[in-house]
Amino acid sequence: MAQFDVHKNGNPSSRRRIPFLLDVQTDLLGSLLTRVVVPLAKPEVLDGKVASRLNPSFEIDGVRVVMLTPELAGVKTEALGPKVTNLSSSRAEIIAALDIVFTGIRDGALNSLAAPGEPARCGPRDKPLATGAARSRR
Repeated sequence: MAQFDVHKNGNPSSRRRIPFLLDVQTDLLGSLLTRVVVPLAKPEVLDGKVASRLNPSFEIDGVRVVMLTPELAGVKTEALGPKVTNLSSSRAEIIAALDIVFTGIRDGALNSLAAPGEPARCGPRDKPLATGAARSRR
């Protein structure tokens, strides 16, 4: 198994909604009995609320899917179905989505998380997030 391999979802109860799982774990941890995966779901699962940087889309075996990045999980390798393809060519998009989950909003990601025409907001008082130079001075 390799990083960015796409596997068929081995779970029959969720396979219709989530046909594939994307392996995002580094190959350096290949000896472990588990892999960190991100579900690749049909876009309708998100009810039209796709954030392009957080939920990049791909076409796999003729099926359009989006990364459910916040739903990443560790699974036993035996639970993964057969390998379908590898998305190493989309590494930058995949890492950018994971970066949003692990480190917060970065660089150009801010606009893709906001509703069209509105500033991104986050926090207890729902204040607009700082951008650009204002953010870097903190």
